[in-house]
Amino acid sequence: VDPQVRQRILDALQDLPMSFGEKYRGVERVIAKNVIDESGSDVYLSRSYVGDDARRFDVYIGGAIRNQENFHAPSYCMPAANWEILEQGTMPFDVYDVPQDDPRHRRLLLQRGDEKMVVYYWFHAGPNVADHEWEIRWYRFRDLLRQAPLRPTLITVIYAPVVDGVSETEEAMARFLKASGPSLSRVVTGSFD
Repeated sequence: VDPQVRQRILDALQDLPMSFGEKYRGVERVIAKNVIDESGSDVYLSRSYVGDDARRFDVYIGGAIRNQENFHAPSYCMPAANWEILEQGTMPFDVYDVPQDDPRHRRLLLQRGDEKMVVYYWFHAGPNVADHEWEIRWYRFRDLLRQAPLRPTLITVIYAPVVDGVSETEEAMARFLKASGPSLSRVVTGSFD
């Protein structure tokens, strides 16, 4: 693992603010080493942000530098943690601007016991956003064919417990993403400089 690339990603991740305006305040979350090791990430950031309406949004950004590592997407790892996938699909990606046509991110609705959760996630390789890890592998393979430097890969995951219904939670998620989108964009962009 190139230590300069690793440090660049770490520096970019640390640029994510601990608050977004007056509305959302964040706290760091520690994830067990074995979970990170199995996730495919070389570096990561994990935070919980709580809004002034008491809604919580957990943000995880992982960066993979090693070529042989692949991320474990939430669609695989959440069922392993006893979450049932009730719904799964994609949505137009409008969190921040990216230079591609029709970018999309993945959406999950999960349930475990009486708890429900909405999860949005997406991958980045260079400027490209993808809703599936296979698409990111294609972008990386294309870079290899062009003999371009192999860029790190990132995954961004936003988790939101369902409060007052799924549609209300997704409306709150949209507000959170609007507030955090410019900062998330800077973190991703900083990772690839």
